[in-house]
Amino acid sequence: MYKPAEKEVFHVHTYRCKHASDEDDEAYVKAAVGLGAKRIVFTDHAPFPGNPFGHRMQYEELSEYISSLRSLKDKYASIIEIMVGLEIEYLPSFEEYYSELRENSDIEVLMLGQHMFEVAPRCYSFQYKDLWFPEIVESVIQGIKTDIFDGVAHPDRVFKKEAIWTDEMQHLSEIIVQEAGRRSMFLEQNEASKKEPYHYWPQFWKVAEGMRNDFDAELLIIKGLDAHSTKEILL
Repeated sequence: MYKPAEKEVFHVHTYRCKHASDEDDEAYVKAAVGLGAKRIVFTDHAPFPGNPFGHRMQYEELSEYISSLRSLKDKYASIIEIMVGLEIEYLPSFEEYYSELRENSDIEVLMLGQHMFEVAPRCYSFQYKDLWFPEIVESVIQGIKTDIFDGVAHPDRVFKKEAIWTDEMQHLSEIIVQEAGRRSMFLEQNEASKKEPYHYWPQFWKVAEGMRNDFDAELLIIKGLDAHSTKEILL
């Protein structure tokens, strides 16, 4: 189970996701070392069998991604900790695949990052312009309840198509926080979200902070960079 650390660079993508810079994996490690980081956590967009989606690594690249980072783990073992992770959507049709990822000992962080949802088996929300909220919120909640994931990337980004905070958004935020807190999952405050209109909602994080004492275990709120180039590596 992932636990945050001090001086950590969290949520880093690679060129394999097809929308990041073409820098190699080691360049990110060197950038983190240069800042004095003690850990860097790679969480590139996970592929799906059959490669049904774009803007992510291909399924055939997964083993190479893991082996590349494992090699760097060995090379930099005395300098910085490197963790191998993935960011992935929860789509019920791929339950067996999630189990395979979870059972892979080389994958140390499996993060729920919901960019779409499954309307029906193998039918997805990007095919329907009028579907998004609150359906995607329900998908996040379903994903949390599976106990497959270590945490949730940019949970407030589920409201990115909204312009005004509403009572319904408040209520659904409370449910997301409650379900994550019950499972000691982390919630990621995403730095990249802050750069886009309506992707980052302070109201969501006010809910999270207000509910922190409601759980037996600590509710983990961590900072994630969502870095897609070495220029975005920060501490």
